[in-house]
This record gives sequence, structure tokens and C-alpha cells, in this order.
Amino acid sequence: MRNSAPDAEKALLTEFRPPRWLRNGHMQSILPTLLPWRVPILLRSRRLRADARSEVFESADGVRLLAACSQQGEDCPWVLIVHGWLGDADSSYVLSLSARLYEAGYNICRLNLRDHGDTEHLNQGLFHSCLLDEVVEVVHAIQQRFAIKDLSLAGFSLGGNFLLRVAARATAASIRLRKVVAICPALNPHASDAALASGPKMYRQYFLSKWKQALQRKQKFFPGHYRFNEMMASDSITELTDVLVRNHAGFSGVRDYYDGYSLLGSVLSSVAVPSYLLLAKDDPIVPVQDVQCLTDNPHLHITLSEYGGHCGFMSSITGRRWADDWALRCLR
Repeated sequence: MRNSAPDAEKALLTEFRPPRWLRNGHMQSILPTLLPWRVPILLRSRRLRADARSEVFESADGVRLLAACSQQGEDCPWVLIVHGWLGDADSSYVLSLSARLYEAGYNICRLNLRDHGDTEHLNQGLFHSCLLDEVVEVVHAIQQRFAIKDLSLAGFSLGGNFLLRVAARATAASIRLRKVVAICPALNPHASDAALASGPKMYRQYFLSKWKQALQRKQKFFPGHYRFNEMMASDSITELTDVLVRNHAGFSGVRDYYDGYSLLGSVLSSVAVPSYLLLAKDDPIVPVQDVQCLTDNPHLHITLSEYGGHCGFMSSITGRRWADDWALRCLR
């Protein structure tokens, strides 16, 4: 595997051993999203959220993205954190990692991707996962606004996918990066689509429900531009994706679209900063075998865990996440 950490450190990083009752990938993926496990995260993140200031950053094309920025010192290092698909800057996993890093002395910027975090009104154009330019430009704008010398990035799932692609473009975009951390990054959209289609129905229902609500909000803000009503009956993520990217994103179909944000092959060959990827073998959404198809780049350090589910890595009933400590260790 592409992990150049010394053997002792590697063993420490990969040793996630939750209680036996938490060793199921579906439990790891689902339980952290439920209210009883969110409450302690809200309590731990009170200072982070109290110090947060809402900031809108604009790309060269006028795309506006909303972020929550918590700064506790001008000399503190910065970490920009991005959520997964249909999550937002206040998702439990984002708040958990943000609070852990804030406690450790980092300034935190939690960025919402387009149309996420109730920001459908900010831009007429519809979100899709190939909109990399605006994220690259906004990351650069954040670094400029706060005069950040070396910025670190941390992303979950689709957010991890975006930030690894940002890292591949960093030099060309004059973004000065220190490190990148990606937890359960979406590696191969084709494989994730197949996993969702063949896996437990609860995942498809969860994503479809949240996605349709977001599309309805988008239509409400731009009624003359979008008509999604006929699509609401679809119970297939693949079909809904295909229709949307054909009609609103200029792709020939879902296969062309998925190829556009896959990390496989040489996509990450230009990453020039230490980048740490954490994946779980029991992840029901991101199949881990695709790590073998990533470029052979010495800057990519891959940690595989037996347990963790999709962005779970919950180590106790209190909602503590092992991935938060893993990320902190990587950043340090």
C-alpha cells in the first residue's frame, strides 16, 4: 500500500478496535447520524460554533460558497474542512473533527459545497461533482483572505474527493498547502453507485430523500429555471443522476459524468504534499479495493482499517470518533 509511515506509526494509525457491538459497518455508518449521538458532538463543539463567523467566498465566475470560519489566533495553523455529498458544514462528522482540531489549537474553516447547507439560493447553477474550478478558486480565496501561509485540507467522502483533486491542482492555482487528510474519500463513482444500487435499501432511501428535498428547494428559489417534479417519482440514484447531468450539466450521461470526478488512474499524480487517506474495509459506500488503482505517488499515504463503516469510526457510546485523533496525528 502507498503508506510510507514507519512500521510502528503505521500500526498505531491502523489500529481501530471499537467495542464488539460497534464492529458492524452499517452500525458505524448509521448510528453517528442519529440524534442521541449528535448531542454530545454539539456539546463538544460549542466553543467552535460560538466563535464561528459566516463568510461568503466568490469564485472568478461569480459562484458564491458559504463557510463557517472559527479563528482563535492569527498564528494558529488553519484547516479547511469539507463535508460529504448532501452533508454540510454542521454535519456531525464535520463538527466532531472541527471541535477536536479547534481544541488542539487549529483555526477552522468549514466550507459548504454549492447547494449544500441550505445555500441553494446563492447560485442559479445546479451542483454536481465535477464543479472543481469553483472549489479550487474558493480555497485560494480563503487562503488570501486570512493570509494563511500553509493551509491544510480535510474532507469526508465526496468532500475528500474534492480536496484531493484540489491538492492535485494546488501548484497551478497558487494554493500553498501543508497537508491533506481524506476520510473515506469517494474513489470510484462507478463502484459507489453500484454499491448503493445493490446494497441495503436504507442507504438509497436516505440519499434520495435528502437529494429530492434539496432539488425541491432549488426549484423553489429558481422556479423559472428548474422543473424537477417529474423526477421525484424516481427511486434510482443512477437514473436521477443520469437525467440531471444530461439536462443541467452538459454530460452525455452518467458514465461520462462519473468518469469526470473519479480519482483512479493518474488523477492524483501531481499531488505534491503529504496526503493521508483513511478507508474502512467494511465501508458500504466506498469499496476499498479501488485504492489499488490510484496513481503510484509517494505523497499518498493510505491507511486501511478493518472497521469504521462510511465516515463512522465511532469508538464509544459517547460519539467519540477515532478518525478525529487519526486526522490530528496526520496533520501534526
